Amino acid sequence: VSFVVGNFGQKDVEEYDKIKVYKYPHKIKETIFVYHISDQKKLNKFLSGIDADIYVYRSGTKIAPLVSYYAKKNNKKFVYMLAYNINAEVAYSNFAKKFVNKLYPLLGIYRYLYVLSNADEIVVQNYYQKHLLEGNIKRKVNLIRSGYQIDEFIKKNTKYILYVSRCCDYKQPELFIELAKDFPLEKFVMICPGEGDYFDKIKSMAGGVANLRFIKEVELDAIDRYFRDAKLFVNTAVHEGFPNTYIQATKNMVPILTLHVNPDEIFDKFKIGIVCNNMQALKQNLVLLLNNKELYLQMSENAYNYAKDNHDLKKIVSSYDKIFKTLLKN
Repeated sequence: VSFVVGNFGQKDVEEYDKIKVYKYPHKIKETIFVYHISDQKKLNKFLSGIDADIYVYRSGTKIAPLVSYYAKKNNKKFVYMLAYNINAEVAYSNFAKKFVNKLYPLLGIYRYLYVLSNADEIVVQNYYQKHLLEGNIKRKVNLIRSGYQIDEFIKKNTKYILYVSRCCDYKQPELFIELAKDFPLEKFVMICPGEGDYFDKIKSMAGGVANLRFIKEVELDAIDRYFRDAKLFVNTAVHEGFPNTYIQATKNMVPILTLHVNPDEIFDKFKIGIVCNNMQALKQNLVLLLNNKELYLQMSENAYNYAKDNHDLKKIVSSYDKIFKTLLKN
């Protein structure tokens, strides 16, 4: 098993428990012409040095078509994994205008359709993505949820209300800052990695709120302790696929308040939190869960049971194992 990652100044190749991690030294340019010629040649040469049997790519960035093309040209298997719902909606709705390349939206759609049509297997995260894709591209796709190690856990500490998300405008981090301002007696923690002008703006806004602690980023292996000490987890995004933070919250018995994101109606089916639809409802439901101990404890227990039943890593790994072994036989 190998991973290809970005250039962060590390060694060209590192190895961890027999897993090789390769640094890709080049940047993929946005230009319409260079995209198909220079970048493709560089990536082809790089991937040929790894010489894998199966190439897996996740999300809808501009690199996916390059990997797909390499695999097809070299008789390799290619597995494409969707991340956000927008990945399923893109070719068939107004979302297409915003996807992949703002300067060349039609080319962006073409790139993405190429990926979908040439993938040997497609993996989605929720039933919405599955139904939309299967209905439009007329082929079977695999629903495999994100997996985590689910430990036996008893909730002890509840210190603050937590937000964890990349600093992107569609995730609306400023709304969490507004929430903290309106509840000055509660403690809030905001983990919000990013860079650029928008990040600087959000960081500055957060710095002006006395009961809000702003953290730029936390390593993945350290994030659990922030969830374990959280009372509630808040999601303010407009859209997502299936947030990993939902699993991190539920496996640590943390009920969730979300503005919009309710993949496969899990909040309705499993009662792991509350979908709020607007900021007024979010604030009202925050008050409800802070004051109604019986409801809070029930949702906390529901959250853990949901994670254990649906996202246990052993179950998830076996699903991928089956796909990979089948591809290798064909």
